[in-house]
Amino acid sequence: MLIHRVVTQPGTHRVASRNIDALMELLASGSPTAFDAAVAYVTDSGVDALVAEIGSSRVGPAWLAMRKRWLVSCDWLRSDPTALNRLQSMPFSEVRVHDGDRVVARPGCVPFVPWHPKWFAIRGRGVRGCLCGSGNLSRNGLLTGHEVGVLQIVTRPTSAAERSVDTSLRDGESWFERQWRAATPLGRVLDAYAAQFSKTPQGLARNDDVSDATGGVGSRYGLTPAQLVALSTGTHFWIEAGILSRNRGPGRPGNQLMMSALMRVFFGAEASEVPQNTLVARPIVEHPIQSAVRVEAPIRFSDNSMDVISLPVPDAPWPASYDDQTLMFSKVNRHSSRHFILVSRNAQLSEEWRQKSMDQGTSYEMRSGRRWGVYS
Repeated sequence: MLIHRVVTQPGTHRVASRNIDALMELLASGSPTAFDAAVAYVTDSGVDALVAEIGSSRVGPAWLAMRKRWLVSCDWLRSDPTALNRLQSMPFSEVRVHDGDRVVARPGCVPFVPWHPKWFAIRGRGVRGCLCGSGNLSRNGLLTGHEVGVLQIVTRPTSAAERSVDTSLRDGESWFERQWRAATPLGRVLDAYAAQFSKTPQGLARNDDVSDATGGVGSRYGLTPAQLVALSTGTHFWIEAGILSRNRGPGRPGNQLMMSALMRVFFGAEASEVPQNTLVARPIVEHPIQSAVRVEAPIRFSDNSMDVISLPVPDAPWPASYDDQTLMFSKVNRHSSRHFILVSRNAQLSEEWRQKSMDQGTSYEMRSGRRWGVYS
């Protein structure tokens, strides 16, 4: 049996199609035992989209047992170090970097020859297939950006056309094996790459998911495209809490932190315009000392046109109050998932956070005067 079709994202008037849907179709074909991907850029938002889709589909159990290899690039600092680490943390998963030793040793990770494939392939008993095209392992590449590609799957080939496609897919597998053998194991360059990534000004649009692709909605809500880039690529996000509203009743400290609209992008949400009172993200927040203590901290776009995050209820082991504190959210990998460690400090103790943001040029103020910033 042969499946051969063009994937046009976000689709046409006749066919609704996304790369993530084609990828799930690929993974669900036959009984694949191995998965290989060669992609130029990997972002946290892309890994979020992949993990969420696999978790909600019927391919989840098979995915856990599948051998997974990811051949990626660090070119121009366009892959998120945390995203690469998350891929490595998946079961039976390995990540290698094309020309990694040489590229990471160069300022700005400027490549000698750019690595630019977008190729996803499966193989197993009686089945092989691939999805190749223009989409990276990013949210835009998988879900929303304008992309085009080809999906090919052949199962137990018998006809001349099926055998021809099978031969072509085997040629692709041979290409991947040659590139894989020559690539650098991620562990050998990850620390050096992360250090370069953190020192690069966060105002630079470095990957598929960091531009303000909303027609200027960021500026209408008080955030510039550069600030959205900083939020998207930063590892640490701090914000002065001020006095939280008494949403839990008179005399009880509140737990709903008001943020500028679109600050949600730090937590992996899209910088898109949504109706008021829309739930936009469900990040998992961890205690800074007791990592097993973790809660969901939903973020909604409120009726006052601000993003509101519901913090852990002020009670042990969390702080007794968030009032007049500066709050820090730091990204941390938990296997393939992304969580956020929450730390609360007073103004004096949090000054070092502000200084790190100032050093990177990413220290800001909200319209209300409350200060905030990000850094890597």
